[in-house]
Amino acid sequence: MRVEVRKHAEWMSKNDDRILEYLASNPGKRPHEIRTELSDAAIALQPRYIDKRLELLERAALVRRDGLRYELSDRGRAYLVGEYAVEPIA
Repeated sequence: MRVEVRKHAEWMSKNDDRILEYLASNPGKRPHEIRTELSDAAIALQPRYIDKRLELLERAALVRRDGLRYELSDRGRAYLVGEYAVEPIA
């Protein structure tokens, strides 16, 4: 059995993985849809927090934006399966 080891950057949070995994299964989602789906009784994600995380993920080319909707990029897919090491962003 092969276990994927994701190569994340220091700037990444555990919620970034949750966002990327969500977008892998749910492309073309708006930030409020992502926040609603990922928030649960224990963790309520704030709109500004999700916006900031998506901005950083877009700058790292892990997601791409089409208008108000986000989807996983090819680089984001490669990261999720352990084939891409995320680099620091300027």
